[in-house]
Amino acid sequence: MIFRYFLKRKIKAIYPSFDVGRVDEIHKDYKSRFFKKLISQRAKPTRLLGQNGVWFLLRSLYRSNSMFNGLSSSILSRNRGLAFFSVRAHFETTGAVSYFYNSLCKFYEEKLSYEELDMILKRLVVGGKTFSDDDSGINLPEPFNVLKLIDEADKLFSKMAKEKHQVFRDQYNFLSEFCHPNCLALTLNDEMPKLGTVLFHKKPDFKSADFSQLLHTFCASCTLFFPIYDKCFSIIQKKEEIPHLIK
Repeated sequence: MIFRYFLKRKIKAIYPSFDVGRVDEIHKDYKSRFFKKLISQRAKPTRLLGQNGVWFLLRSLYRSNSMFNGLSSSILSRNRGLAFFSVRAHFETTGAVSYFYNSLCKFYEEKLSYEELDMILKRLVVGGKTFSDDDSGINLPEPFNVLKLIDEADKLFSKMAKEKHQVFRDQYNFLSEFCHPNCLALTLNDEMPKLGTVLFHKKPDFKSADFSQLLHTFCASCTLFFPIYDKCFSIIQKKEEIPHLIK
């Protein structure tokens, strides 16, 4: 509670036009959906879609919340670089949940086989490259290209808006410029008052333009993440055997 108080005060001081009440709304969104434990209802469920689907969703929710906490901490510690990383990572999480939702709908519309959906879920949950082709004996499925996930978010957004958009891809590309050692990232914490002079600030602070980009972009990602998360959860809860969830 104290943390949120100082966060909102900091935001208000730098970006007065932002509705700081949104910080409390996002916090409540996470809190209302949080479960501290899941337990399988029985040793061998009829099929694992409910078990694995809920597992993926809860982990995505936790990751989403971590990115929100990361953005908040970055604002308070005046770490502009990490703030951009947090927002970009949240876009990726929204993309992953969007991909799962689109695949889930195709499965129940009989446009996708159970085996195909199961492999998609495996790639989303345990996909990776770290342990593949080594002596550990662990062969992870190939993860999805992150841009494919971002494009899935745009597909959903376009469907909801009833016209084609690529706002998630455009914003993701822009955020990425601050996450690579490119011009925007390298010059994020300094300024050039005149040609040939560069000032490096010991304690660089956020600017109003940063907040406009970061806060509104993060909120836009949340605006898609939460309803899609809820839709996925509702579908699985109605149609599949899910684990016992403990608040």
